[in-house]
Amino acid sequence: MSSEKTTVSGQDNPIKDASVRVGKALARSSFKAEEAGRKAKDTARKLIQPAKKKAALKPDTGLTTSTQFGFVAGDIYAYLDENGRTEVDKVVRAMTQRKSTTEMVYCAIGWLAREEKIQFTPDGSEMELCPAF
Repeated sequence: MSSEKTTVSGQDNPIKDASVRVGKALARSSFKAEEAGRKAKDTARKLIQPAKKKAALKPDTGLTTSTQFGFVAGDIYAYLDENGRTEVDKVVRAMTQRKSTTEMVYCAIGWLAREEKIQFTPDGSEMELCPAF
């Protein structure tokens, strides 16, 4: 940092000198903040790989969409019949471990709910089979 003094008509002006120093300091800190932001953005780009899209339906099964939903819905129904009231997330994890996609599982849950085969707790976190009529 230079020790230049600003003079006004031959006299030192400490207020103007201080404002010049503050202005330079602000310019340096803004530049450093922008530089840090650019580095963080570049690092984030390198770390985060673009998400690979996975098809919601299994294309080469020879089954219609509704048939695929039906099979997953049947698996969910059997799981709930065996385990009783279960957290929705736990059901989704169990079904995706059986090679169903998350999208298919949620569609099948919607199908079962629409047909009134399952019911949810008031907060929506758990589900169970509806009692038989």
